[in-house]
Amino acid sequence: MGFMIQHFMTQKESQDLENAFLMLDKDGSGTLSKEELIEGYKKIYGINYNEQEIDALINMADENDDGVISYSEWLMTAMNRNKILTNDKLEAAFSGFDADHSNTVSLSEISNFLFNDKVMDEEALKEILARYDSNQNGEITLNQFKELMYELLS
Repeated sequence: MGFMIQHFMTQKESQDLENAFLMLDKDGSGTLSKEELIEGYKKIYGINYNEQEIDALINMADENDDGVISYSEWLMTAMNRNKILTNDKLEAAFSGFDADHSNTVSLSEISNFLFNDKVMDEEALKEILARYDSNQNGEITLNQFKELMYELLS
């Protein structure tokens, strides 16, 4: 999901979030532990940081309940959804997926776009798309794509 989110952001927005993540990821593991988040909060708030806020952040962001925040989870939590879910950005993303310019997006087109990075489970993607493919033809329209993105990113 993080890979897809990056396509909704400007290069600067994406780079800023990546830099913040890398700054917090002191051990270079590609995940943020509670200890790393505490260290980051101490830099911002000094001794007045609130550990309960950190616990709440981990509970909210940690989608797979492994106790750490991955980069994908970081992006989902840190991004400004109002800036990302604009009509212009959603339409541009849809156009990027619509490789055959049919004004619909198929599972194949999304898979080809996403799986260059091999980050998303294709079966999970099929299930998600099936919820929005109202006529069950294996393709979704721009409006269905927008609904899907609102659900996934809200």
